[in-house]
Amino acid sequence: MLSIADVAAEIAERTSKVALPDSRFGRDFTQFIPSFERADVAARSVIATPECHGAKRVFVTPDNAVQAVRQRLIQRDVDLVVPSYGLHRGFLEVNAGDVPRYLLRHAGWLDAIEHFGKSLTLDSLSAAGPIDLIVTGASAITLRGLRFGMGDLYLDIEWAILRALDVISDETPVVAVVHDTQVTNLPLHAVSSNVIADVIVTPVCIFRPQGHTRPRSLDWSIVPDALLETATLQEFRRRSSDPAGTHPSA
Repeated sequence: MLSIADVAAEIAERTSKVALPDSRFGRDFTQFIPSFERADVAARSVIATPECHGAKRVFVTPDNAVQAVRQRLIQRDVDLVVPSYGLHRGFLEVNAGDVPRYLLRHAGWLDAIEHFGKSLTLDSLSAAGPIDLIVTGASAITLRGLRFGMGDLYLDIEWAILRALDVISDETPVVAVVHDTQVTNLPLHAVSSNVIADVIVTPVCIFRPQGHTRPRSLDWSIVPDALLETATLQEFRRRSSDPAGTHPSA
């Protein structure tokens, strides 16, 4: 029987044929979640979902796969909260009203987010108000909405932080944007720390998994040691009432 790692590797190989290179990492897809052919079609479908309708503030991952979604949200005057790469520099917020109209087309690029975004401490993120929707890429995902493969833990960690800050609730919808090659019907099982997607959007289809799990607190055992050293996780540990905040790596 194939392991999850084997399945993820097989999907990554499939997806490499439609994946687009990154300006920094080229085609080293172990370093980032790539965009793909017809990602703009998937982005239009995301914007048309009921979950996106009326959203004023959206958490969007820095994945290349959702660049077109970030762009379209800003064009629709939606504010973004975007985690920095690897959470090394915490969270950034882009107020759509601060982006000049002639730059709206480019505002979803990560370099533009660095330029227009302002850094958020966890206190300022909490004070800024609720987040209406979460949009993420994924290396691979099951039809039940379980993300897996490279980078899958980051959203699980970020969700737990946002939930502790009360800027999201268990009902905040999660939309995953992937290529059709990244979707599998294998019955992989979720664990309590997994954030399950409510909607899966590809260039061809929209899937709506039934039921979802939502972490109620951060499982410190899933946090990589390098991430524990970031200012964001150190700040979260200080303000957390979770007894696990006394993680031995602290």
